[in-house]
Amino acid sequence: MIRIFLRRRDDEGVALITAIMVMLVLLAFGSTVAVLGVNNLRNSSSDRAANSSLGAGDAGIASAIEYLRSNGVGGLTCADASPSACSTNPAGYSNPSNPKKVPLDSAGVGCNAGNNNCAKVWIGVVQAFAPPLYKTGTYNIHSEGVYGPGPSARQLVATVQVTPDTYPIGVFGRSVSGNGGTAVYTESLFTTGCVSPIETGSGNGTRFVGTDNYWGQPAAAHTTNHISSTTNCGANGYIAHGNPNSSNPSNNNCPNNTALNGSQSGDGGLVSSTVGAACFHTYTRADGSFYPDGVCPQNATPRSDGLCDTTAFTTADLNRYGYRPRGLTGEQYNGLKTRAQSQGTYNIPVGNISAAISSLLAAGVNSPVLYYDCSNAGSICSSSSGLSIRQSDFPANTFALPPSTNGTCSPMPIVTVVVEHGDLTFQGGNNTWFDGAFFVPDGSFNGNGGYQILGTLFSNNLDLGGTQAFALDSCWLTAFPGAVLSVKQTKFREDDAADVP
Repeated sequence: MIRIFLRRRDDEGVALITAIMVMLVLLAFGSTVAVLGVNNLRNSSSDRAANSSLGAGDAGIASAIEYLRSNGVGGLTCADASPSACSTNPAGYSNPSNPKKVPLDSAGVGCNAGNNNCAKVWIGVVQAFAPPLYKTGTYNIHSEGVYGPGPSARQLVATVQVTPDTYPIGVFGRSVSGNGGTAVYTESLFTTGCVSPIETGSGNGTRFVGTDNYWGQPAAAHTTNHISSTTNCGANGYIAHGNPNSSNPSNNNCPNNTALNGSQSGDGGLVSSTVGAACFHTYTRADGSFYPDGVCPQNATPRSDGLCDTTAFTTADLNRYGYRPRGLTGEQYNGLKTRAQSQGTYNIPVGNISAAISSLLAAGVNSPVLYYDCSNAGSICSSSSGLSIRQSDFPANTFALPPSTNGTCSPMPIVTVVVEHGDLTFQGGNNTWFDGAFFVPDGSFNGNGGYQILGTLFSNNLDLGGTQAFALDSCWLTAFPGAVLSVKQTKFREDDAADVP
């Protein structure tokens, strides 16, 4: 009996020990679950903070793209390859050490002390937009996003390519009217109408001076029609009498006049070193190609670049220069209209232009858009003459820089003026310049008195009567209005090497 009792006590000890071990295992398991839960909550919180910072970086990139559309690329001066050299630049998009700070909280105080809800953005120049050699600029947008109390910032880099919207950059009128008293400096005229009269080196008529700064060739007239030295487009004044469809060079294809040899028309044709030599290779572009040139007629042997040496100008050539029937696409006009609506400059009374533009410039918008749709503008557009605006309707001493004579560029605000479904009559300041890009796709651009425009023009009809001048210098091109620039994102990456702990 004693042995049996002892065995029972031994069994009870084993059971107790087993129970304690089970309790310890359960306790350890519970502790592990608790630790994992806490860690998962911490990781989840970190992930949310990191994703929020990534979103903040995206918002910074969006702000930089909006800057490009509102200001162009003229103010960007920091080379992407050497950011340390830009520390003395003014604070903002061209200073990596003191970048543009974009608050992203509802109170608009992000990036201030104690509040990290923001993006810090700067834009590096990979290849500057610099026509005529570089008609596409490449830029890196660097954006550091920080949002919430998270443990890290996110560094993003987006590469964008910037190029003008496609249209014949220069002075364009589908048809051309007037007696011709226009001087065109360092840009070209494109048209499907007759250019008449053209100055032949003496006397009155439309004259061209210098080198076209965008296309990198002589400033000249380009028309699929005639160029005549007489009024009313007299046939006895046609500057060429050739056949643009012939595959044989002819002396008749060259006017053999220094003032006219750069022009191209529907009456031109192939030239060569032995026939029409005065118009053969008259100019060498920066890329090594020769001018005048154009699309080859059938059966002609092209050059290595696929073009021919010719004074002819055909519809195919006009298309090469970016022609579309209304200049820009419907989508691009809608984009300009939307921008004007957001800026408060859509169909506004002429008397309100100065105040509206002044407010935009003060807000840092150097490429404002003034947009009129005469089909919806009521009394603002007259039924007989469309819209009439004057240089004096704009803020004084604004959009008034003259062409640079030494290549030194000052900051240049440029206004884009669009008039749809109507004519535009512009009254300039006679002896002052106006810096703008004009689009009158459905009507006529009429000059009232004298005016001088530094910029580009696209119109359905162009009135070349009166005393007027057009010019396009390298400073205007550097400051090309952002409203008519195409910004295309080509690359996007997270810059892990520059992550901030």
